Amino acid sequence: MRALYARPSPSSTLAWPLPDPLAPFLHEVRPMNSVRVFWGIAAIMAIIALAMLGQRVSPPSSTPTAGKSDRKCDVDAPKELKAVAQHWCDNGLVSKVAVTVDDKNVITVIQFSPNGAQTFQLQSASIVNTFRTLTEQMAGASPGRDISVAVQGSNDQRIAACARRTTDKSATCEVSE
Repeated sequence: MRALYARPSPSSTLAWPLPDPLAPFLHEVRPMNSVRVFWGIAAIMAIIALAMLGQRVSPPSSTPTAGKSDRKCDVDAPKELKAVAQHWCDNGLVSKVAVTVDDKNVITVIQFSPNGAQTFQLQSASIVNTFRTLTEQMAGASPGRDISVAVQGSNDQRIAACARRTTDKSATCEVSE
C-alpha cells in the first residue's frame, strides 16, 4: 500500500502520474532592477508632492449649509417669526435678516456677508433651493399672509428673490441677472 502513495525515485522507470504540486512555485526568481525601483519611488514621491501642492493652492472646500456658524448675524423680526428668521443665519452666509409684518404680508430682506455673496456665485442653485425651503417655513409660521423675500449682496444690490402668495402651492425663487 505504501508503494502507491510514495514518490518514485529518479532512477525508477515508472512515471509519476500526478504533476509536482510545488512546480508553480519553483520558478527562477530574478532580482529587481534598481533603475525600475528608483523610478517607481520617484513617481510615487512626485504624486505625493503634487497632491500636497494642490491642497495648498486650492481654496478650502466647505459646504455653505454645513451647520451653524460662529459668524455674527443680526435678526430683526417680530417675536412670532424670530425663530424662523434665525434659520436664515444657520448657514453662515447671511449677515442680516430684517422681517416686517402687516395684516396681509411678511416682507423679509436678507443681506449676504461678503463670503456669502461669493459662495452664492459658486453654488447659486443649491442656495436658492435652500432659500425656497426657508420661504416655505416662513409661510408656515405666518398663515394667511403673502411672503416675499429679497436677497441682497453685501453691496445692497438684489441678488435673488423668493415669494409665496397665500393662493400658491409653493414658493418660487428667481436669481437676478
